[in-house]
Amino acid sequence: MLTHKTYRRTRLPIKGDETVFLPDELVTEVLSFFDVKFLMQMRCVCKSWKSIISNPNFVILIMD
Repeated sequence: MLTHKTYRRTRLPIKGDETVFLPDELVTEVLSFFDVKFLMQMRCVCKSWKSIISNPNFVILIMD
């Protein structure tokens, strides 16, 4: 897991008026399972994903 704590959440719109928020720690954990090529494509999904994927601590995490 990343050493530095963030309290941001990723907003995922779902059908209807409800919105689901996921903590960045959870998104980081899920993204860490994918290969680098796929992650480079996923930087375009949203700003929070780009921020997570571009974080040097995340790069270290996926290289281990």
